[in-house]
Amino acid sequence: MEGTVYVQTVDFRYFDIPSTADTLNELSQDRLAYRIHTMAPDEIYDENGNYREDVVNLAFSEATDILLENPEQFYKTRQIDVALMIEDSQWKIVIDDDLKYVLLGGVIN
Repeated sequence: MEGTVYVQTVDFRYFDIPSTADTLNELSQDRLAYRIHTMAPDEIYDENGNYREDVVNLAFSEATDILLENPEQFYKTRQIDVALMIEDSQWKIVIDDDLKYVLLGGVIN
């Protein structure tokens, strides 16, 4: 404690969104490639030659199911200093970049 500020070092466990998004993208692409090889072209593509929405949604859904079989791999632990400041007789958390990072799952630098 220093004056009106108290700092505590904590191990903060958070869900790492960027690595989850990367893995989900890879799995979705793999599932879509599987669909392309196992389905007839008219089941995959619409009249404009684009992927049908239901096929893309199915590939994404399958990828999500695979990803969620082991969600622990996407959790990380980071040690940060959390500061509390007394203001108007109330303790308030000081939101710094490290705290934002873990609270937002690593989506900011």
